[in-house]
This record gives sequence, structure tokens and C-alpha cells, in this order.
Amino acid sequence: MDHYLVSFWIKDCHLRGQSVELIPLFAEHKDALIEAASDGELWKLWYTSVPSPQNIDDYIESALSNKAKAMAIIPLLYVT
Repeated sequence: MDHYLVSFWIKDCHLRGQSVELIPLFAEHKDALIEAASDGELWKLWYTSVPSPQNIDDYIESALSNKAKAMAIIPLLYVT
């Protein structure tokens, strides 16, 4: 697959509903993600995949790198 052609069609989006928003993930969201996940230490739960404070940089870098290569769905944040 030609990644250039795919990436041409993939654009950041901002989706807003009555009680929730989905916004594109950016590196600047790191502190807010750590704060949100720290409530209950969500990275310790076996039934979900949440980055810990120790691996959040790798998580964000991987998500943004895959997005840039058109290898993944656009990473979005769920905001209430």
C-alpha cells in the first residue's frame, strides 16, 4: 500500500457530542493522561491497556509514529 496516498486522506479530527469529545492525541497531552490513569492506577488492571507513567512516552511516540506512517487509526483522546 502506498502510505503517501493513505496519509493524504487521514486527517486529524475533533468530534464533539453532548457529553463527550474525541480529540487528536498530541505529545502535550502526556501530563493529563498520566493524571487520568493515576486515578486507580489503571495500568495495573488486567482487562485494559493503559500506559503507566513509566511507559507513557513510548506509548505516545508509537501512536504518533504509526499515525504519521498511516499504519494505524488516528489516536484520539476521550474527554468529558
